[in-house]
Amino acid sequence: MLEWRDPLGLRGCGFSHVVEGKIVLQRGYWDKLTFLRQQGLPIPAK
Repeated sequence: MLEWRDPLGLRGCGFSHVVEGKIVLQRGYWDKLTFLRQQGLPIPAK
């Protein structure tokens, strides 16, 4: 697992499953709300 933050404050994380030295599964997630705000895009209603 790896957590990250870019220079503008966007945050996310990545998960990798390694078997015998090879990545067999990789997933990544990021904070959509922060991204939308940074880009000045509309925030969807709940």
